[in-house]
Amino acid sequence: MRKSYRKMLGLALAPTLAVLVACGGGAAAPTATRLAPQPSPTTAPRATAAATPTSAPARVVPTGQLNVGMRGTGVGLDPHFQAQCHYATWYTRIFEGLTNRAPSGKIEPALATSWDFAPDGKSVTWKLRKGVKFHNGDDFTASDVLWTIERGRTHPSPYLYRTQLDRVSKTTAVDDYTVRMDLGAYFFELPDGWMDVFFGMVPEKYTKSLANPWNDLQRQPVGTGPYKFVELKTNDYFTIEANESYWGMVSKVKTFKTVSVPDATTRVTMLKTGQMDIVEYVPPQMLDDVKKMPNVTLELIKALDTLILMPVTAQPANLAMKDKRVRQALWYAQDVDTMVDKLWRGSAIKANDLIAPGFVGHNDKITPHPYDPAKAKKLLAEAGFAGGLKLRGAYSSGTTAITDEWMEATRLYWADVGIDMKWEKLEGAAMSELTPRKYQGYDMYVSNSRNIGYDPIRDLTFWIHSKGGQSSHANPEWDKMIDPISLIPDPAARLKAIVDAYAVLVGEEVSVLPVFHPLYTVAYRNDKIKEFPMTQGWSVYPRNLNYIVPR
Repeated sequence: MRKSYRKMLGLALAPTLAVLVACGGGAAAPTATRLAPQPSPTTAPRATAAATPTSAPARVVPTGQLNVGMRGTGVGLDPHFQAQCHYATWYTRIFEGLTNRAPSGKIEPALATSWDFAPDGKSVTWKLRKGVKFHNGDDFTASDVLWTIERGRTHPSPYLYRTQLDRVSKTTAVDDYTVRMDLGAYFFELPDGWMDVFFGMVPEKYTKSLANPWNDLQRQPVGTGPYKFVELKTNDYFTIEANESYWGMVSKVKTFKTVSVPDATTRVTMLKTGQMDIVEYVPPQMLDDVKKMPNVTLELIKALDTLILMPVTAQPANLAMKDKRVRQALWYAQDVDTMVDKLWRGSAIKANDLIAPGFVGHNDKITPHPYDPAKAKKLLAEAGFAGGLKLRGAYSSGTTAITDEWMEATRLYWADVGIDMKWEKLEGAAMSELTPRKYQGYDMYVSNSRNIGYDPIRDLTFWIHSKGGQSSHANPEWDKMIDPISLIPDPAARLKAIVDAYAVLVGEEVSVLPVFHPLYTVAYRNDKIKEFPMTQGWSVYPRNLNYIVPR
């Protein structure tokens, strides 16, 4: 069965695999694969960051235009008027945060030149960059930081990072260029998380002058970033141009036009014909074709997603799911390496942890369960299911964008060890309705963990704790392991406790079955672009456009 299924996986399933959501002459360019170095999981983030060198970067005169084909365009460009992180594709060109990610993936100063935590970790003081102006000419000062935090906290839209803003109990302008944030508890991922471009600073005076300060910034965005807003046509395109007065690296490209091209085949065709200069989310079945295209470079970037199978232990259809031996068997019975090779065409990495490599809290010491059907059968027999086991699972190809092919592959692998899994494909709305009921009546569901700008304790709570927003568990012993971690004052000890908890709750208890870390695939015309450094280990879209060197 194993050999025949491997053949089926290569010949039948691979051609139609869809890509993960959360998108003329000469020799073919080589494929560039960029993978970020993995930080030690027990090293605490720095408490104080020094400013970058003060020498002014060389000024350039931006020229030309590059066209970018993406899966879709947003309805507006307000950094606080959004509920999903992919919306940030649009506004991070115009707005920027107190910190930024360099192409290496490391955190670096942006609108803040340094930050310093108090000895007890309950406050952090930011030194702001002087001489920065918003695109309308207003000076950037501490009052804009205070206004931005308050606006994000009280904005009527379902802002993605509102729970993180609640970690800041009070914000004080010490002077025009110094801000102190009082925290309820030490928030060690604060600089590395939502204080970067995902939490863009907005101008207080300008925003308050708008007829509707809550909504009008959508269509009239003004930030401090390396690009100025030019034009937006909802769900069609938007255009930005270089901010030649930018405090940092001025873009060498004058204009970027980002066009909505939802169909992946169309995006790739437009890249081939030169209608697009950059396209995102090249699907696995087209990777080989893109590699062979003349004047095209393909980038595979280590990103932040983890595709996961979530066992239901709170109210499962089959009580067998409460036995960790059954959950372990499900992990051993999947040939993830073959699925990475045949389904993803190598555009994914085998996962071992809920948090992707390169992010705070990732534990590279958790050994991914190898494909071992004999061991899976042994575990099932020990749990009393030598004669077989029937399970029911739910997935959606909408909000989670999980492919039918992966579900079919998993079903067949599990059938090899005597598990009869019936997958049910649901619409996104129907899937979300199951969440408050903890997926009652199902034994498993499929989801995507995206570790953007969060303290890693958030993921432990969100997915595993009984009160977690996406948890399908109700295990008081697991809760007892998670609850005390937030109260640990020492950042290094706290991070170690998080990593140790993942080792037990994921590696041993298999409360979550991490399967893939999909790579972010971007292709560009190298006859138009000489250099395009991507943000390593973090990208969910082509960031840092001002690093592009055109030909």
